[in-house]
Amino acid sequence: MPFPFSSGDVLTAADLNSIGQFVSFTPNFATGLTVGNGTSIADYALVGEKMCFIRIRFTLGSTSAVTGQVRIAYPFTVDDSFIGGLGECNFEDNSGNEVFGRVFRYSSTQFHICWDKVSGNKIIPDFLSSSQPFTWTTNDKISVKLLVKLQ
Repeated sequence: MPFPFSSGDVLTAADLNSIGQFVSFTPNFATGLTVGNGTSIADYALVGEKMCFIRIRFTLGSTSAVTGQVRIAYPFTVDDSFIGGLGECNFEDNSGNEVFGRVFRYSSTQFHICWDKVSGNKIIPDFLSSSQPFTWTTNDKISVKLLVKLQ
């Protein structure tokens, strides 16, 4: 029986054992990223009744592009009353250089990712673009990890 369970459902040991196991899903990149022939690995694990840990890794292909603010759909509807950061991300160019970033809620159905930009003596989140935090090309990677509360 798929999660979330409903009142009155009859649960089996297999249902209960599946809580906390990672389940694969196909991420929906809502804006800012053209998937093209890029590849993604994504999964989530339900932790208890209301928490979900999500991991996504996207590798750009030759026809993929980052075009602006990247928003990604959650695999579930989440409680979007918490307005702080939800997780972390990193961006790796094909030469192995990494830039770190953060995940923020956008709505109850989507989150957006930002890179950590140094401005003076501060680190501030900034949106991705075709040239930020570097010029995107084949084999560059976007990795995301976040924890959310389900509705």
